Amino acid sequence: MTRLKNFTLALCCTSLVGCASDELLAPDLDNNKSYSRCSQGLVEIYTAVAAQKENIPPKVKQRLVSLLIAAEIDSQLKSYPFCVDKLERARLFLKQAKLGNRLAGNTKL
Repeated sequence: MTRLKNFTLALCCTSLVGCASDELLAPDLDNNKSYSRCSQGLVEIYTAVAAQKENIPPKVKQRLVSLLIAAEIDSQLKSYPFCVDKLERARLFLKQAKLGNRLAGNTKL
């Protein structure tokens, strides 16, 4: 069961990172700052979580995957402020779980 969860997390990370940084989806200039924060935050958090997946407890991993998928959906729907909000909540959740200091890119979005 644990292998399946790790595989699911890895699959989410690898399949969605490419979408997060796709320049063809670039928004209007009005949303450009939010777009940058969203796409960069997705890549940073996906990469960091993938690198630390063995150290993340199952409940924390489940919540993180939910937040990251929701942020990716917001990004695809061009709802960049909502994407940024979900990424900030994911970072806060990691910090509360005492994992935030171990993850790369632990800067505020």
